[in-house]
Amino acid sequence: MRKFTCIITALVFMSGFMGYSQNAETAGAKSSPVTSEYDRNAITPIVLENNSEFMNDIRNATAGFIIPSKFDDNLINTRYFGSKSNNQEVRKTLSAQGIPNQILAKWFSRKENGEFDMTIIHDRGMYNATDDEVRRASGSKVGLAKLKDAGTTLINHSYILVLEYKDIEDVQKKYDKQDLVKKALAEKTGSKFEPVKRRKNGWEGDVKAYLYKLSFNDSVMGVFYDDLWIYEDDSPEVKAAKKAKFDQTQFPVTFVLEANASADGSQYNPGEILAPPVQLTRDELFKQMVNTGLTNIVFEAERKVEDFRVKTPLYGTSPLKAKVGKKEGLYTEQRYFVLEFEQNRKGETEAKRKGVIRTKKVVDNRQVATGSSELFTTFYQTAGRGLMDGMLLQQRNDFGLGISAGTAITGEMGGFYLKAEANVGALTGRIIDLGLKQVKVFGTMHIQTKEYTFTPETPIYNTGTFIYDDMSFTRLQVGISKGWYFARNFSFAPYISYGMETATCKNFRTDNFSEDDGQNIGTDFIAAGAFASMNLTYWMQLVGGVNYYIPFGDAYDKDRASLSAKYTDFFENRQGMSVDVGVRIEF
Repeated sequence: MRKFTCIITALVFMSGFMGYSQNAETAGAKSSPVTSEYDRNAITPIVLENNSEFMNDIRNATAGFIIPSKFDDNLINTRYFGSKSNNQEVRKTLSAQGIPNQILAKWFSRKENGEFDMTIIHDRGMYNATDDEVRRASGSKVGLAKLKDAGTTLINHSYILVLEYKDIEDVQKKYDKQDLVKKALAEKTGSKFEPVKRRKNGWEGDVKAYLYKLSFNDSVMGVFYDDLWIYEDDSPEVKAAKKAKFDQTQFPVTFVLEANASADGSQYNPGEILAPPVQLTRDELFKQMVNTGLTNIVFEAERKVEDFRVKTPLYGTSPLKAKVGKKEGLYTEQRYFVLEFEQNRKGETEAKRKGVIRTKKVVDNRQVATGSSELFTTFYQTAGRGLMDGMLLQQRNDFGLGISAGTAITGEMGGFYLKAEANVGALTGRIIDLGLKQVKVFGTMHIQTKEYTFTPETPIYNTGTFIYDDMSFTRLQVGISKGWYFARNFSFAPYISYGMETATCKNFRTDNFSEDDGQNIGTDFIAAGAFASMNLTYWMQLVGGVNYYIPFGDAYDKDRASLSAKYTDFFENRQGMSVDVGVRIEF
């Protein structure tokens, strides 16, 4: 009974956390109803200066900003400025620095004499166009011209990301702090001090971001063309006046979002498995830091800002496919909702989720649409019902993480378990697309109490009599699995893992050890098996697993010294198959 109480408590906690996570994800989008339209956005990243000792490194690194492929590049000459770190002050500084003016100057290729042209706007309008739009417009020159002019609407999709990099710490100093804590703990407990392994070098920190949108609506656009655009027949005096007026005009920006994320400018040391072939320089590591911070903030914005979510029609169901790809920033294992518009009782149109899919094979479509391309990204379904052509795909990023809780129902090596999983493709895709589908790394902890009978022949006991003890087992393991969704809402995933189990007992009585020694018996093992899941909802599954445990090597004590006996010499039959059941949530 106690076992199931633990499971229920854990699942209630996880469900509550997941509900909070879902609400947090959608909170930023409540005022922005889902529409079927999607246009490319452009971003301008700017660093907010602070008193960090690494500020000069960050300033220099802004020369290496890399704009994610799903956005148009609106980098400008101003890459950093000083301001108080709050929304109102940052917005005032944007206007004082003329940042919106610089962005418009880039859009319209503004010349030294103040004249504009439409080259960039036309190019971006064509690049933004879909195959369907090109096919409808290709019947006439007027149609293609309209596609080019449609680029003007993209100006109203100009975003400014003000990034404050803070709490930056040298990884070596971080290791030093960890060593101080471990050394103090060792002195207090009388145990041996073992320094932390120094696997990495570089810098790690956090980034706080303020996201703004340039308001270039119809009224602002009208003023721009009427009062600021320089025409060929304008007199020199009018041209000079318009040039000056553009420089003095404060174009409006609206606040969209405040977000926080991590920024990483570190690398593994030579000799480590994940070490780069050539160690990066200090300058290169800080460029890495500003770009990982930018990428992670964009990921947060994609979860909360409707404008940032890719949307496109479903083009086929066998396989599931759509005309999007690397141009829109897709990567393997990225999550999408499949929506259908329906009328509610009030007669209002609402987007209803009909399924959840993930990218399977991402196509490289980074080219101007021709109207007849057959470049499709394919998907596979993880939840929902049957889907139909024409339904709307909507990008809905998740973190690629999962937590499970459950218990074994058969088997000698059982107990209550907690498991954490990471979907490698979804977790790393926004940094580098490894093309891995449903490959997960995981860590599991099992806890079990079980009575064992120790005979006079049991190694190290040597009591000459039978002893019955309730042993407490703690089993830790790490592994990798490869999953398949063989039907909607059902998946199957074989796995292999390595782990360690430790057995302890508060009444441990032997001739060789006293309970004050904190004696325990441990073993290493390998395990293999498979998990199957069935959706309860798209983020919660009922899971069942079959596991086969194989202890190897001699059993050992708390210092990993050999006990010159096999683990099964102490605990008869503690190996072999077990079956467990539980519930998993994904977020």
